[in-house]
Amino acid sequence: MIGRLNPYSIFIDFKNYFYDQKILKQIQTKIKIISIGNLNTGGSGKTPMIQFLAEALNDQKILIVCKSYKALLKKPSHVDLTNANAVAIFGDEACLLQKLLPHCQVWSGPDKTDTVTAALSANQNYDVVFIDDGFSHRKLFRHRDIILVDASRKPSHYQLFPLGQMRESWKTLTRSDLVILTKTEGLTEERKKCFYQKINPYQKNVIEVQFKSNLESEKKDLFLITGIANPEKLKADLQHAGFSIQNEKFYADHFAFPDSEQVWLLNEIEKNKHLQPVMTAKDLIKITNPELIGQIKLIDLKIKFTDQARKILNEKILS
Repeated sequence: MIGRLNPYSIFIDFKNYFYDQKILKQIQTKIKIISIGNLNTGGSGKTPMIQFLAEALNDQKILIVCKSYKALLKKPSHVDLTNANAVAIFGDEACLLQKLLPHCQVWSGPDKTDTVTAALSANQNYDVVFIDDGFSHRKLFRHRDIILVDASRKPSHYQLFPLGQMRESWKTLTRSDLVILTKTEGLTEERKKCFYQKINPYQKNVIEVQFKSNLESEKKDLFLITGIANPEKLKADLQHAGFSIQNEKFYADHFAFPDSEQVWLLNEIEKNKHLQPVMTAKDLIKITNPELIGQIKLIDLKIKFTDQARKILNEKILS
């Protein structure tokens, strides 16, 4: 009964109804727009997925649009990494994508539709536009919608607000073109079956991918420092790869790492000289202290597809 009377669910249903019935109009572009989104809050692998797709289309002119979440930017702008305060201005994910994909143009702004409009007004010479986390942003028409579902999360995570962390219900997957179960490494078939039972009534096009945490470190004892949505999964992956997490510091997702915190981390690293400090790229891009940067090893996240999954991705999204 609580779920049926959930005010948030009622609001989302009405919003989607108005867009589905074309009572609320969507802004359309001639350039192909692909959204890489999810149903829930928190990380599901959108950044490495965008990186994979952009590298697969590296012969095309690509625009990537991000929301300037927890950033200072007040209007749409092209991400400028030469700015000393780039992360604070444009947002961590936008800056990371621009660094990882220098052949792409990354724009950031408070509103995705306004940012797409501004970017295309400045330059129409794009072949494809990737929208980071655009599924719930109905105002902008997309030619393809990819939904990522983090299969490592507990079932309780996948309930609508306020009971869980879902922004949209499973039934909205009828709007998607492809669902990708991410972080499936180590999961039992029974666990994955639970997700298929939720997804398949609304979307039959489902593939699975694994995320591999690559870390080159002679030291096997680690000091894990991270501000991502699901640090426990990262910790488990590193342990599975043969590393031992002897010390850890977990921050809130998108933590900014101010100067004072970087000094504190340097002191903690000094106390734990026998440990190798490690961070993800999303964390490391926010570190500005040269001494701290010099001591941290990067955990590089890569996506692993089967040949069949890659074929479906090409057919449904990239063709």
